[in-house]
Amino acid sequence: MTSDATLGDTAKPKPTGAGLGGVGAGTGLVAIAQTVGPSSTLGIILLWIAPTVSFTAGVAFYYIQVQASRYFEKRLIGNAKKTLESQLDNTKTSDEHKTEIRKMLEDLERSVAAAELERVRLIGIPQRPSES
Repeated sequence: MTSDATLGDTAKPKPTGAGLGGVGAGTGLVAIAQTVGPSSTLGIILLWIAPTVSFTAGVAFYYIQVQASRYFEKRLIGNAKKTLESQLDNTKTSDEHKTEIRKMLEDLERSVAAAELERVRLIGIPQRPSES
């Protein structure tokens, strides 16, 4: 890890894909409504709910994207920690190299903590009501 920003930047999902998924869902619903007949009761209902379905699908796709990103980030971090810790436990590793590995492990933990703090800052910390 070269910088604290590297870890958080790689895990940020881009909402473009989720937005396109939502647009696709709404467009698909409009296409079905056109096939059924836009003047039929079902066609009118499908046309009216298409924007809601589009928005809801976009939100759902983005949520799934964020959760998958967090899962893979934690998995990669866990694998990196296991690798570094196994190198520390290796009896063939020199003391100088173990010192470098400990520094890498500290840098990794520092980056993880910085990324979590940044997420908290982005969400915002609710202010406590002032005690009067």
